[in-house]
Parts: sequence; C-alpha cells; structure tokens
Amino acid sequence: MAGAPRSTSYYDRNLRQGPALIRARRPYLVKNAVTGLALLGVVSGVYMWTINAVGQDNFEDVKVPDAPHPASGTTQKMKSRHYAPDAVARGSTFDAAGRGPALAAPAEP
Repeated sequence: MAGAPRSTSYYDRNLRQGPALIRARRPYLVKNAVTGLALLGVVSGVYMWTINAVGQDNFEDVKVPDAPHPASGTTQKMKSRHYAPDAVARGSTFDAAGRGPALAAPAEP
C-alpha cells in the first residue's frame, strides 16, 4: 500500500520555501543580486546627474509673464451675474453653489 501522497508544492505547510525551491534558486541568487546592484547604480547615477544639472541652471532664459491687469467694470458686472454676491467681494472663483470654478458668461452682442 502506498503512503501519503507527495506534496507537489515548493512550499511547506507553513508557507516556507522547501528544499527543492532553495536548490532551484541557488544558481540565480548571485546573478540577481549583481543585476539589482548594477540597476540601482545606473538609476542612482542618472538621478544624481539630473539633480546636479538642474541645480546649475539659473533659468535666465525663462520668460516670466507680466502681472495680470485689474478687471474692468464690465467684467465685474458679468461676474456678479454668475457668482454669489459675497463670493465676488471675496474674489472667489467658485460658483454660487461652491462647486468649483464658474464659467465666464458669453459676450453680449
């Protein structure tokens, strides 16, 4: 009569690696560690080079836009129709129900 059936899993009852799995993974252990360290070195090198390159830039070639001009009376009248009155006084950009940015009214002909 046959004994208990052999386990077909590479893990034991406590979900630890079995001897067969350890033997199968042993040849790849060093290769995987070396590959991981090499990849970590390349990624770290690119990161450090990028931080160094950006740190040396003084951004003189970037054009900064002028400050926005104050709104005219017509714009304020259009805003008062689409915003809550107290929100216009506070300079809020939310609609009367407080649901996010309100859309500007179409220009009147």
